[in-house]
Amino acid sequence: MPATDKSTAPAADAEAVPELDATTAERSLHRGLISLAVIIAIVVGLILAVPGLHGVGREVERMPVGWLVAAVALELFSCLAFVLAFLQVFERAPIRFGARVALTEEALVLPCRSGEPEALP
Repeated sequence: MPATDKSTAPAADAEAVPELDATTAERSLHRGLISLAVIIAIVVGLILAVPGLHGVGREVERMPVGWLVAAVALELFSCLAFVLAFLQVFERAPIRFGARVALTEEALVLPCRSGEPEALP
């Protein structure tokens, strides 16, 4: 009786991607939108609650809405481009995992964009 190599069996199961039906996708989208709303509420709450940040709130109120929307859109496109470049370099990584690692890297680099690298812990 030939010996079977059981070490390859889990690899086949690990690469199997679960099917995404409409209800699961809808739930995932709802959870993501709720998370986004909570994060926005926390940021707005911090700007309004912390005394030193009242100036930031006033400056944001004075900004033209078009420029603000353009800045947010460009930042989102920048993050998307970084994720796509990251996935091209690390092509063996699963897409979801690679995207999460790339976005985590973006989050760690964000304080350096302000020109203050000492802002990192």
